[in-house]
Amino acid sequence: MSKRVAFDRPNHGDPFVTGNSTSVRVTVVADRKLVVATTNPGKVREINGILSAPASTGTPSPVELVSLEQFPGLVEPEETGATFAENARLKALYYAEATGLPSVADDSGLEIDALDKAPGVHSARWHGTDYAVKFRKIYELLRERGANGSPARFVCHVALADR
Repeated sequence: MSKRVAFDRPNHGDPFVTGNSTSVRVTVVADRKLVVATTNPGKVREINGILSAPASTGTPSPVELVSLEQFPGLVEPEETGATFAENARLKALYYAEATGLPSVADDSGLEIDALDKAPGVHSARWHGTDYAVKFRKIYELLRERGANGSPARFVCHVALADR
């Protein structure tokens, strides 16, 4: 039988918490694993921090986070969605099915208004992987449109899937 663990986590301006709540109630099944669909150790640390109780409670994260590095040979799915939300959902469902474990995945990128929200969902592979090249291209395209600058935003969507 599964044991349920619950704790309150104060909301200190946490961007992941909405409403006027002063605390977040988290209830999870103990001894569960969650695949974090990334090979980026920084993302794994961030998600662990979000799921963990404040250090003062002595309560560890209620789930064991597993990165994709623990599944060698697992091929990445093709990101065919038209939106960040569609790609995050596609990846979460894919990794949940492929690993047999619940999976959390994200898709994110830069949207620049003067460039019709480009690079958008194509940010990761837009003009290669070198950020210096990407930013040179952004400035070049802005100049071509006669823009000295433009409002822009970093967009991130997260999805959770269980098989």
